[in-house]
Amino acid sequence: MEQIAQVAQAVAQTYNPEGIAPFPFEKLINSIPNLSVFFADLTDDAASALSFKPEENRFSIYVHK
Repeated sequence: MEQIAQVAQAVAQTYNPEGIAPFPFEKLINSIPNLSVFFADLTDDAASALSFKPEENRFSIYVHK
């Protein structure tokens, strides 16, 4: 878990050094070509979700709007 926390902190420092909330996903979209971000109506108990399609090498982030 410590390694995951370190990676998450490095990503946040790279893409959101100001600590903006909500996270500025636009910076990720512009720098990671195989990433899509969707703002959707998720269930009340889910703030976000992640998916990966290996056949397309594509990551998706779904953010509750």
